[in-house]
Amino acid sequence: MKVIPVFPFCLILFLSFSNLHAQHTTDFDNEAVQQRLKTDLSILASDSFEGRAAGSPGEQKAANYIVDQLTKTGLSPYFGDTAFTQKFSSSYILFGRKNSYLLIDNQYIPQGTKNTCFYPLAYTGTASIEGKLLDVNFGINAPALDYNDYAKVQNLDGQIAVIETSIPGGFTLSSPFEEYRYIRKKIDTAIVYGASAVIFVNSDPHYTNPTNDLNLSVIRREIPILFYNGQKEDLFRGKSTAKIKVEIMFYQSITGTNVAGIIDNQAEKTVIIGAHYDHLGKFESMREDQIANGADDNASGTAGVIELARYIKSKELKHYNYVFALFSGEESGMHGSKHFVKYNSIRPENISFMLNLDMIGRSGCKKAELIIYAVGSSKSWKKQLKKIQSNIEHVNFIAGSSGASDQHSFYQKGIPVLFFFTGIHDDYHEVSDEVELINFKGAADILNYVEMLIENMELCPAPVFRKVGPIRHAISFIGIMFR
Repeated sequence: MKVIPVFPFCLILFLSFSNLHAQHTTDFDNEAVQQRLKTDLSILASDSFEGRAAGSPGEQKAANYIVDQLTKTGLSPYFGDTAFTQKFSSSYILFGRKNSYLLIDNQYIPQGTKNTCFYPLAYTGTASIEGKLLDVNFGINAPALDYNDYAKVQNLDGQIAVIETSIPGGFTLSSPFEEYRYIRKKIDTAIVYGASAVIFVNSDPHYTNPTNDLNLSVIRREIPILFYNGQKEDLFRGKSTAKIKVEIMFYQSITGTNVAGIIDNQAEKTVIIGAHYDHLGKFESMREDQIANGADDNASGTAGVIELARYIKSKELKHYNYVFALFSGEESGMHGSKHFVKYNSIRPENISFMLNLDMIGRSGCKKAELIIYAVGSSKSWKKQLKKIQSNIEHVNFIAGSSGASDQHSFYQKGIPVLFFFTGIHDDYHEVSDEVELINFKGAADILNYVEMLIENMELCPAPVFRKVGPIRHAISFIGIMFR
């Protein structure tokens, strides 16, 4: 029998396949990661995606892009054999006109947008208030400009703040007060000073009135927030007392889309790595740019999850199954992640932990380069996080799970979670949240930090859930907490 020497041939085949594999191995050095993040983020935060509002064509375009990236990475569809997407209904609000009112010195003010009428703003809460009106001018406290409308007030002590929507000297983009014009900043400052409600007025003929669209994707406060479309003097002709009641109600509206892929290792437990990819869409603006592209919020976290999928697939981590979930509807109340959890095919007890990336693109905008919430959701977390040796010098650990992002939907089901975040900044929920302001090196360092945590957890027992106290108004006041 003639012996055929197959070994050299097999060796050649092995080397050929090894070289082929090497040609397709993803490079995970910091600069390569930065470049991929920039590519993904720039596409997701481009004008063509129109701000990615839940249920919009821009959201669907973003969902298609994410599906394409997860498919190229080699992930399997999560929602059955063929579906990377999951539809859900999003809940929005309406103003309860019949049960809402504004009375000034017991005189009824009609509802509507016409002159001498009032309407609630999107930030409003549902509440009934009675109190004295106090004129706080523009409602600005700007220490850097040596300006404070509250200097003589100190504490509103439950009074109702009447605030101009514009800025000192009238609105211009070159004004030193330009960054203080935002309604949400004025509201939060008034709340800090003890206001029980806020009534906005507009005496600047060059400044547009705020929108009466209650369906804007904003974090709602607990106090009534109104706009009076008339002269400020009208409110102060008598005893300057007001009775306010605002009631809002929910109704079902647009359909959003979640996206998810899985690395199925046939493991007993599963890890979920997620981020929301929706943003605010378009809204009224004094500038030509009306698209809220949401580069940091949350194209940064979305690009981060896509990159983590590439990393874990490439490293062939096997201890867990890994689900990469991108949620919509977060901006209007975490509707996508709530739906995902409610109809998830994996039972909560079989989910080892959930990691959420929300706004990881502005490392350095606060003293801490990285803020990690929900460290108290398992006794394991702090020990594991302190093991990590990374390029990030200042990490702030916070025990509570902020109720203002998607990890909280999982936390409420008894699943250990972590929320990675770089902090609120002046461009938060503004059209100015653009790609040019992203710290890509910082974002790459954060992903490296998360990768090291995941690899450490592959070698450790699954974390055990522990309930911790919530952080109330986390997004509303987080800027005040960390500035």
